[in-house]
Amino acid sequence: MVHAAPHRVAVLVYDGVTLLDVAGPAEVFKEAHRFGADYRIELRSPTGADVTSNLGIRITVDGPVAAEPAFDTAARPAAPLARPP
Repeated sequence: MVHAAPHRVAVLVYDGVTLLDVAGPAEVFKEAHRFGADYRIELRSPTGADVTSNLGIRITVDGPVAAEPAFDTAARPAAPLARPP
């Protein structure tokens, strides 16, 4: 029996990202995986360098966004709100 390749999900992270915006999508795909879907979740940053959340917590990433092969799904957390000067 031939198994299909896992569905690769990239959660895009950047300096200042809100942890809830990273954890929320990851939790959804993890639960789907628990019920039989074959999701593989990866954290990716623009350059592949680790990032720091808005709380100062360091997030280790799996590599750059431009990784090959391409991802099946990308989750992009909301950008921080611009603050007036």
